[in-house]
Amino acid sequence: MRAELDSGAVSSRELTRAHLDRIAEIDPEIRAFTLVFRESAEASAERADDERVAGKHRGPLHGLPVSIEESFDFAGRATTLGLVGRKAGAAPADALMVRALSDAGAVVLGRTNVPQLLRSVESDNPLFGRTTNPFSPRHAAGGEAAAIGAGLSPLGFATDGRVAAHFCGVAALTATPGRLPHPHPSSLLARTVGDLELALDALPASAMSELDPRVPPLMDPPAPPLRGVTVGVLHDFGLLAPSSALIGALERAGDALRAAGARVEPCAPRDLDQLFFAAVELELTDGARSLIDALTGEPVAESLRSLHKLARIPRAVRAGLEKMARLAGDPETARVIAAIDEKSAGEHRALGERIGALGRAQLESWRSAGLTAILCPPYATPAVPHGQSADFAIALSYSLPWAAAGLPAGVVPVTRVHGAEARRDRVKGQLGRLARRIDEQSAGLPVGVQLVAPPWHERTLLSLMAAIERNVSGDVDYPRTPVW
Repeated sequence: MRAELDSGAVSSRELTRAHLDRIAEIDPEIRAFTLVFRESAEASAERADDERVAGKHRGPLHGLPVSIEESFDFAGRATTLGLVGRKAGAAPADALMVRALSDAGAVVLGRTNVPQLLRSVESDNPLFGRTTNPFSPRHAAGGEAAAIGAGLSPLGFATDGRVAAHFCGVAALTATPGRLPHPHPSSLLARTVGDLELALDALPASAMSELDPRVPPLMDPPAPPLRGVTVGVLHDFGLLAPSSALIGALERAGDALRAAGARVEPCAPRDLDQLFFAAVELELTDGARSLIDALTGEPVAESLRSLHKLARIPRAVRAGLEKMARLAGDPETARVIAAIDEKSAGEHRALGERIGALGRAQLESWRSAGLTAILCPPYATPAVPHGQSADFAIALSYSLPWAAAGLPAGVVPVTRVHGAEARRDRVKGQLGRLARRIDEQSAGLPVGVQLVAPPWHERTLLSLMAAIERNVSGDVDYPRTPVW
């Protein structure tokens, strides 16, 4: 699209109207968008065309349509996070990311759906309803990833889109915290890795630093030659074994990296379970009081009902439930229940310090092993059926530790679930049974892999992701999104 704009073969108005028309046609089924900016998008596209005629070029995104998650403020509009009580609000100013896109000349098509309070992997809330997966109406999706996968938008911006990208068969890059404007950690989502590279080029740290002084005004470190790279493969974090389809995708991605000249070898970083549970504790450090307060008087999304109910019961009863989970052979569930506990200021500080120490230890172990990046699953299963993430927080153990440690990560689609892979042989406890039910309904769904690198090495991630994409995109089972 950018090439067509640059050559004059198509105008921004034509591109924008084509996407707006597709949203009108397809989105009633997908429900990815919470609000479509038809009038302002057409006006922005017209302005971009006039600027091009006048010789003004704002960069790679100039005149290109994009979308952005509802969690980012737009001046004069409500940022609801799926809460009915917030729909009458009005943000005082645009979020810095919105300003960055405006400065880059992008045409914002609209805002996309989010999980209620951003506390789930499913974009489902009582205010805007449930977003469905472009590959299967029975399965969950993130609003932004679904918009990209369904061809409603070519490029999107979200808070952390890794799991959503894996669910919907698209690519995502979650930047190092502070690489893009605050207050949100930010993910870029697109159908190809090249589009992610274009987006990062359009948002250089020097320009982002002018918007937000907390962004270091530094050049992104360049990607090393792939022949000098060693990637560690991590199949299982030890809390919940990944689906067979995830293991197959990791093996295929490893072969692709080897074909590109990288060295790929097994690795076993220590204490990832500790990092995961510490991150869960930090998320619930107030005993889930903020969650309870925010949902008081609100209808609660299906994906949050279990946590909301658990948080409201007396602490002594929770202790009994924790004990029952251990006796039933689900120690992981017991640890999640135990994490719902109000902490003092000192305990909160100590927990943050512990997470920092665990993150530094991870990076030191990578350095000692000579690893440039880690290849691992983004989630324990393919996309979950609607509502099934409610009691499945442990599946996030493949992504939450890296987020807690402040590490950048990318997800790239690799394959789709074969019928023979839509099962789970090793089943243990309630979590294992839930994982098996999810797997049994996953045939045909997309499967992605995750790459994680040290802070500020987004270009390294994109180089590795591109190498995988080049090698696997010709496969029969490559998850071409429904728009293609």
